[in-house]
Amino acid sequence: MFVMLEHFPLTDLLSLVGIVLVTVFFVTSSDSGSLVVDHLTSGGKLDSPVPQRVFWAIMEGAVAAVLLLGGGLTTLQTAAVSTGLPFAVVLLLIIYALYIGFSQELYVEDAVTRRLKRVEEEHRMSTAIEMAASDED
Repeated sequence: MFVMLEHFPLTDLLSLVGIVLVTVFFVTSSDSGSLVVDHLTSGGKLDSPVPQRVFWAIMEGAVAAVLLLGGGLTTLQTAAVSTGLPFAVVLLLIIYALYIGFSQELYVEDAVTRRLKRVEEEHRMSTAIEMAASDED
């Protein structure tokens, strides 16, 4: 980012704005993550205690700092990918379940459509028979 900003006027100001924006991004992302973890650990309560949310924010920061100190950015990226991989498997299972559900729904819809056509034909037939019988009387 800084190499690109060197080609613009007011490089120092733009660099400062870039640092502030990246910091705001990381802080809001961490806050959102802490909120989600807090909701999960509190059983879905929306009014969980503030110290509990602060605890999760500190724990997330501590885990990230340990991973960065332990092996740098590569370790942090590896941890992110390895924790996301099981979720990808869950998503694949959800996709398969949706496929099965949609297939069953299509089967039911076809069966209902066939039955509706049969009922309409029977109704037309009975109406025609009644009209023919009333014409003979």
